[in-house]
Amino acid sequence: MWQKNQDDLFRSSHAYTDKYIGKFIDFAKKQDWYKETLIVIMADHGHSSPKHEGEYFSPKKFQIPMLWLGGALHQKGINIDNITSQVDFSYTLLDLLKGNNSEFKFGKNLFNNSDKQYAHYVFNKGFGTINKDGFYLFDYVSKKPITKYGKTSANLDSLGKALTQDSYQDFLERK
Repeated sequence: MWQKNQDDLFRSSHAYTDKYIGKFIDFAKKQDWYKETLIVIMADHGHSSPKHEGEYFSPKKFQIPMLWLGGALHQKGINIDNITSQVDFSYTLLDLLKGNNSEFKFGKNLFNNSDKQYAHYVFNKGFGTINKDGFYLFDYVSKKPITKYGKTSANLDSLGKALTQDSYQDFLERK
């Protein structure tokens, strides 16, 4: 009997999820409430499949899709490829709704296409910070960069360390 490996199981779960999200969207489109509804679908985190070139903590591993669907959208079919992070979602949604997003101090508007847009991610014993002009990946154990490239890597070193320190301090101060 044929045994599925982890990559096959991962792809199979994608196909299953895609099928049932499609069924839900088809159902939703037939409902009266759809025209006033925003549906956002976002992955939780990256996965080791497919294999990524370079190091284990490659920024490609951490790229995730986010889909905005629904009748409440004024424009459709737009692809936005800004460098952003999951922490930007709540900030952005509140910004669009003209709500108070001041509590989301680590977020920014993901539709902002400024040259200063960046994403920062952490993993066990390190962090990565990326923008359109560079990447910096740091290892806490060796206290050295794992990899760095681009003309902004030195700035991303400082930004990544500051964000990591600020977020840790924020965590410690929360009750």
